[in-house]
Amino acid sequence: MQRPSLFPTLGVAFWITLLALVSYVAVVVIFAALGGGGPLPLAEALGLVVGFGGIGTLAARQVPPPQAERLGLRGMPLRFMLPLLLLVPVALLASEVDNLVALLSQASSPEIAGLAEKLKSAGALELLEVVIVAIGIQPVVSEWFFRGVVQQGMVSQLGVGRGIAITALLYALALGQGVVGTSFVPWLAATSSEFVNAIAYGLTRHYAGSLLAPILLHVALKAAGSLALGFAARFPIPGFNSAGVHTPLAFLLPAAASVALGIALLVRFAKNPGPAVRPEATPRKGGSAPPR
Repeated sequence: MQRPSLFPTLGVAFWITLLALVSYVAVVVIFAALGGGGPLPLAEALGLVVGFGGIGTLAARQVPPPQAERLGLRGMPLRFMLPLLLLVPVALLASEVDNLVALLSQASSPEIAGLAEKLKSAGALELLEVVIVAIGIQPVVSEWFFRGVVQQGMVSQLGVGRGIAITALLYALALGQGVVGTSFVPWLAATSSEFVNAIAYGLTRHYAGSLLAPILLHVALKAAGSLALGFAARFPIPGFNSAGVHTPLAFLLPAAASVALGIALLVRFAKNPGPAVRPEATPRKGGSAPPR
């Protein structure tokens, strides 16, 4: 029996990611030029939909059957909600990776306080646009492209570990810092941080078997980051939502324990899917009902 062809291959995954990224940046640049420096969030939304959404949809047509199962287009069992919630503290671990990269590069870490102040000074409409793009559009489009289209091909060819890692790396390189235009160290720090997040997205996609799982986790992490900045004055966490070289172990250790438990439950729930649905009894020959 001939083995079905796999799509995308590693080379194709790289090229479609590059094509999607170029399309994304081109839309943002063109929109900004035509709009005379108009609202960037709207430009980013259009770029994401055209670049990663459009290229991802075209590439998905080449995925061999069963396409829906390979792409994760099916419901997510409710039992996976618990591990998803336990994985949300991965945001703290990813932020600490950001801090470590900045420290090893002998550069100052991103000015979190300055970012919070910028958000305070932004108008209500501008904040709403940022929230819609970051929480409502980017998680759906990026997860569709990377965890839907790309990851299933990578896992089929390279195995679970390498497949998830390669997909996470492509995601982090493409969308770790958004539109290109920053210096190297902040880009490297943001890319490293997003790589950690993307590993969590990939694990949820693989073990839950549904694209809804990484989308929900992605939304939760974006929302948690926004809330952390919004309540930084009341609940400051050094190195995360307030100034600081590192996040204290008092926050990191519980976060690591929560993430480890979440991953363990993902694996366990995937191996024990629950009782199978009992098939309906079929009538015997002659029309008599089966014995009870």
